[in-house]
Amino acid sequence: MKRLHQVSGKRRYGAGLAFTSIIFWGVLPIVFKVLVEKIDVFTIVWFRFLGAAIIISFFIVRKYGSAPLFKVRGVVLVLTIITILGLGGNYVTYALGVKYISPGMAVVMIQVSPMLLLLGGIVIFRERFSSIQWIGLVILIGGLILFFHNRIVDIFSGANNLSVGLIVIIISALFWAAYAMAQKQLLRYFPSEIVMARIYIGGMLLFLPLAHPGRILNLDPVRIGLLAFSSINTVIAYGCFSEALEHLEVSRVGLIVAITPLVTLGAVALLAVLFPEYLAPENLDCLSIIGAILVVAGSMLGSFSPSPSLRSGEE
Repeated sequence: MKRLHQVSGKRRYGAGLAFTSIIFWGVLPIVFKVLVEKIDVFTIVWFRFLGAAIIISFFIVRKYGSAPLFKVRGVVLVLTIITILGLGGNYVTYALGVKYISPGMAVVMIQVSPMLLLLGGIVIFRERFSSIQWIGLVILIGGLILFFHNRIVDIFSGANNLSVGLIVIIISALFWAAYAMAQKQLLRYFPSEIVMARIYIGGMLLFLPLAHPGRILNLDPVRIGLLAFSSINTVIAYGCFSEALEHLEVSRVGLIVAITPLVTLGAVALLAVLFPEYLAPENLDCLSIIGAILVVAGSMLGSFSPSPSLRSGEE
């Protein structure tokens, strides 16, 4: 019987991979915000999977041959299906959520996914948190609440773009957590690049009936470039994330991912000035900015504090 996946304990390498992921994830909602104005969500998602599948399959076939891509059965098949549905559902709902709310709000709200991932790490993988890590989590949650402090009334005032967008983002977080937990266990059987190649190919086939590839030809050069970047972004961000799970506990990776809002907010502030015709500024007040900083502070505190499980792994 296969044991649950065990991490290597290479903290610095794993953290570096996770931070690379958040940089690429941080700019992604900005890309979506520009794209969804001119093209449907399913076509965007299909193109992301298509480009990623082509890129990573090329390297997989050269390194391993084509056989490993199709050797799926039993528990591996079940886990693979969960990862495809989870990541595909996350892609669609996240892009759809960005259509209703700003990139900054979307990337802050999606931070409920690391919380769900953290809970799964504790319950399923028996990971342990020190007192300092729990304090970090509390600070992170407080930061999220503070970020939305002036929007709470609007959120609960009924059906509007804000409330609908946030609900869709929460659903996206659930999809992502399901994907991440299943993918974590798949690493027990196959290298991360093979796992991700199967997910990309499966996602490409899953969304093909819903996509309209011909609409890509109607995009302006800027949006064509952004669509291509979304595929490259997918390979790099999820490739690094997948590899990070080899070296860090699920809970640690989840907390590092919580830093993503600062990347998005910083990028929006810059790009809204450089390209006002494509992107509007976030217009955050001081309390919201403090909230975003607290999210980062809490996640950093939880990510880098020593934990018994990791120390034993390094020894």
